[in-house]
Amino acid sequence: MSKFELYKSRGISLKWLGIVNKAIFIMSAAIIPVLGFSQRIVESLGINSQNMVIVLALWTSIICLLIIFSRYTGKHLEKLGDLSINMDCITKSICGFNSYFQFDQIREINIKKHTRDIFFPSSVDGCKTYLVTISDKEKVEKFIVSSQSLDKPSTNFLDSLKTVERIKKKKLNIT
Repeated sequence: MSKFELYKSRGISLKWLGIVNKAIFIMSAAIIPVLGFSQRIVESLGINSQNMVIVLALWTSIICLLIIFSRYTGKHLEKLGDLSINMDCITKSICGFNSYFQFDQIREINIKKHTRDIFFPSSVDGCKTYLVTISDKEKVEKFIVSSQSLDKPSTNFLDSLKTVERIKKKKLNIT
């Protein structure tokens, strides 16, 4: 049905990539209201406009940091394999070795946002990658998956799972 990329990290751990990406994203979003109201704050308090220049420089530097980190993330996320979702199972393929997760055997699928697309998100929720944990009766596996499908560009990973859930009329415990 849909095929997604699996990633590994060349340098920094995948957990830290997600944490730093989230922190920079929150800082850039938090500075926007300050920038928007800074002119009013400067005028009402009678402060010189030099402080507005400082806020503008801070916001610009955070956006530059976000762009640099996004490029760093793109260089350090290396393709490891593929994850395919079809009507029967989820297939993880790494270097010709396949692992299968039958939907009947899966207890829970936990999906967390990992890294976000900054300026032009390709997915609806703005994510570039997800941290996916699949728990079945025998094992628990965690991996990083691209949010967008390789073979169907408009298909999101989460939407693919919900489509399987709807068509099979079986509840896949997705959190």
